[in-house]
Amino acid sequence: MKKIFALLCCCLAVMLAAAEKVAVVADKNEAKCGEKITFTIKVSGDKAAKRTVNIELMGNKTIRGKKKVVTDAAGTAKIEVVSNHPGSVCCLAQIKVDKKWQKAYAGVAIDKEKVVPGRPAPADFNEFWAKIKKELDARPMDAVLMPLKVNRTGVKAYKVILPMGGDGKDAYAKFSVPAGAKAKSLPAFLLVHGAGTGEVPVMDNMALRYGGMLFLTLSPMPADGRGNVYPARTGRFTGYRHWNADDRDKIYFKEMFCRVYRGLQFLKSRPEWNGKILIVSGTSQGGGQALAAGGLDPQVTLVTAHVPAICNHGGFAAGGDSGWPHYQNTPAYRKDPEAVLKASAYIDGVNFARNIKARVLITTGFIDRTCPPESVFAAFNVIPSARKELFCTPGANHRVPDVARDAAAKVWEDHIKTGQ
Repeated sequence: MKKIFALLCCCLAVMLAAAEKVAVVADKNEAKCGEKITFTIKVSGDKAAKRTVNIELMGNKTIRGKKKVVTDAAGTAKIEVVSNHPGSVCCLAQIKVDKKWQKAYAGVAIDKEKVVPGRPAPADFNEFWAKIKKELDARPMDAVLMPLKVNRTGVKAYKVILPMGGDGKDAYAKFSVPAGAKAKSLPAFLLVHGAGTGEVPVMDNMALRYGGMLFLTLSPMPADGRGNVYPARTGRFTGYRHWNADDRDKIYFKEMFCRVYRGLQFLKSRPEWNGKILIVSGTSQGGGQALAAGGLDPQVTLVTAHVPAICNHGGFAAGGDSGWPHYQNTPAYRKDPEAVLKASAYIDGVNFARNIKARVLITTGFIDRTCPPESVFAAFNVIPSARKELFCTPGANHRVPDVARDAAAKVWEDHIKTGQ
């Protein structure tokens, strides 16, 4: 028994000795250009003193870089940063513990209201999409609805295929509607999804919220010839995000945005739609789709976009940050940057945002490196809508904290209730 106790004590001592952690904190959440920002790095644990910490600064090219700092006797080190570029700066601190890297982030927005897109919109951007919309408007709806079993009473649900040209092009969705809904009685809601999603949930509960609504949850992936959705990460569409990055007619998101527009057409074709309220919401890749929806369809009345992707593709070339899918990391960009910048501009959330007249709520986190806040600021700032709100959670990465989700839910409820 004594030997077992001694062994447990030794194991506990080893665990405690290895319990090193790193943290980094900024002295402010927001700063002005030229204003000093101080990041304080704190290492805790038995080996905190004189500890080497790897630092990476991310954001504008003038402050980007890697360095090492050594903590003092209390396990603390400081870094001072000054940026003259509107956008954001993110500090990553790393230490190696038991052969694994422990990481901590802190981010600061810099004159976020002054952030501008990295490149102007193509002169024919609206013409390009007007032609596509005209073709879609002329296509018969021909929606295929297949009833689904749901346990919830008072609602009907369907799998939906929206024909758009056959295998690999047709839109795939799930649709729910309150049973017995009267004509022209309900608002409509389109939910669009992030990367990695193929099959989408029914979410029939949403059809009963806020007094009832038409609810369509649209897959970002198309349907195959048998009416099944393609998976996002395997098979035919693996790596879709970087396909044809130098060709505006073949770049993947063009077809995705066409399916989004088709989803809106489907909702508006339903006899139950009240003709007044049309909401689009999404997160990450879904956030980028939501911005596209708001820019493509003037009948959209509310856009909520959480940590939106597909924004400010020209930001990196201008010395700032671009959002996912980070076309600057593609072979096509390395071969011909200008060709990629020109093509990706036609599917850039920034350029759709310029046309949004609807009410808008956009959320972002200051340590998001998938969709850096600068790319989000660039989209938000060009929205001409008189009713737009930017909801910031400085300590958040590429996720949506509950407080941001709650804010969106309140906006949905208010919009459906008031029509404003």
